[in-house]
Amino acid sequence: MSFPVEDEGQLRFSTSLCHLVVDSGFSFTHVLPVIDGRIYKPGVRRVDVGGKLLTNYLKDIVSFRQWNVMDDTPVINELKEALCYCSMEFGNDLKRYHADRRERKHWILPDYVRTFEGRLRDDNEEDDTIVADEEELTKANDDGQSVAAGDEEQALEMGVEMVTVPEVLFNPSDIGIHMGMSPRKLREMMTLPLRSVMNTADKTMALPSPLALRMEDCRVV
Repeated sequence: MSFPVEDEGQLRFSTSLCHLVVDSGFSFTHVLPVIDGRIYKPGVRRVDVGGKLLTNYLKDIVSFRQWNVMDDTPVINELKEALCYCSMEFGNDLKRYHADRRERKHWILPDYVRTFEGRLRDDNEEDDTIVADEEELTKANDDGQSVAAGDEEQALEMGVEMVTVPEVLFNPSDIGIHMGMSPRKLREMMTLPLRSVMNTADKTMALPSPLALRMEDCRVV
């Protein structure tokens, strides 16, 4: 997953003595306050959302709407890492993907005969493969059976899924988890020694700017 970065300087740490680190891992996401270069342990909080949960959630969505991929965890994890991103305008992105199919992406699944990894369909490729000459485009497999080339390629259409899956990090209530990163951050901030925080010369947090904005202005449902 990714989030937009307009300037590389956004990813650099500030000179502030007070930081809030968000570490999203395989099984959990941890929110860690760092004061004077040390983790303030009483303020550490954990959100039960990680990469594994997001991958499983994406598998459920894709299996319900398109192909059954419940047994293809590596393929869907690769898709998630390539296409999913944290939306800065969640509502607008939902409308855009619903309204215009040209905005959607197509992820071609591996057939484990010629290809072993998924890939993003090139924008110049046709969305629908039409077999113009069946005799020319068919190939014989090892058993001597004729298989149409157009039937071999299976692609998943990704639209709102690219933003709704990462959105679980900010709004886990969408799938039944009660607290996301923004409420967790606010509760974690309440445990900080306010005098130490207020005495810092620069109170900016060492978070990439787009992600920091999402933490401050979480979607309200």
